[in-house]
Amino acid sequence: AFSDNVTGALRFVSGGAERTLFFHMGRPIVATSNLPEERIGQILIRKAKITPRELEMALIQVERKKKRLAQIMVEMGVMPMREHDEELAEQYAERILALFSWRDASVEFTPTPPPEELVQILLPPERLVAEGLRRHYDASRLQAAMWDPNRVLRLAPDAHARVPFLVLEPLEAAALVLVDGQRTVSDICAQAPGRTEALRALYATMCLGLTT
Repeated sequence: AFSDNVTGALRFVSGGAERTLFFHMGRPIVATSNLPEERIGQILIRKAKITPRELEMALIQVERKKKRLAQIMVEMGVMPMREHDEELAEQYAERILALFSWRDASVEFTPTPPPEELVQILLPPERLVAEGLRRHYDASRLQAAMWDPNRVLRLAPDAHARVPFLVLEPLEAAALVLVDGQRTVSDICAQAPGRTEALRALYATMCLGLTT
């Protein structure tokens, strides 16, 4: 979805947990979750932005007035809309990053127009992929994901324009310099200053279509 410019919903289910990513032209814009701890109200309580009592009162008003939680909290003076929107956008991103920790899940894509959300994910997809791999993929998992060590990698035509959005760490960036259309994955990992960082950078670019 990241590299194919698709528009629709990508649904992940693992056990009783479910997260859905909504894409518009290949860019993730909204992420939903059925996990109670990932609801924006619970997040705001954990961050001490609101109290449990304030959330309880707000949810009562949501049911009574049929308005969105954000609108109710602003009307109550609990927090300004801008702060709420920033927290919600961050939570959407965190739901995507948490998906990288799942090792087994059923996945279903449904072409559908994106939801009309006023708040959308702020981070570019390149940054989300790089950060998700940093948080949840160790060397063994990266190596297993990159099943062909003899694959020769070359940069895609638009790579130089998009690579900066990855916000690579120094050792990751050093590995990417070695991608020249002649070296294999194994060659690059052997010559790079950090093997894990090399695997991470290469796998991120492969997932995003930045290397072929």
